[in-house]
Amino acid sequence: MSRTPVRRLVGVCAIAAITPLTAAAVVAAGTGGLSPARALAAGRPASARPLVIRISVPHLGRVLATPGRLPVYTYGPERKDHKIHCRDSCATAWPPVLVPAGTRVPPRIAGVTGTFGTIARSVHVRQLTRNRLPLYTFAFDAPGHATGNGVSGFAIARG
Repeated sequence: MSRTPVRRLVGVCAIAAITPLTAAAVVAAGTGGLSPARALAAGRPASARPLVIRISVPHLGRVLATPGRLPVYTYGPERKDHKIHCRDSCATAWPPVLVPAGTRVPPRIAGVTGTFGTIARSVHVRQLTRNRLPLYTFAFDAPGHATGNGVSGFAIARG
């Protein structure tokens, strides 16, 4: 079957419609569900937004989450020495909560208990900490839903 000009136009329009959505999904996935476009739409830069928020999760109550509502966890083995032990495949399943370059992390965040800071994951890459414990999300969580509590030594960060 040959392609008519109408079919070509429909194909081009479909690709043009899908490409921005796919790009936005990739950006959002890489930032813990945060979209730079949403931050701009709100009239403020992404760096002016809180690094963590408190949300209510069924069966767990108030927990910490990213601004994209992904629940935040700590890793048990890191409680001993406050050093990063979750790397490589662990960090794939448990993405670290990264702090964008140039973002100042206040020690206190309004409405959230604990002292916040950062720890270096590598050169120029900082991970958010609470009470000196590195913070993570879980790759299989959805916004507002926590499924990783108690999995592989990870515990939900209570709010």
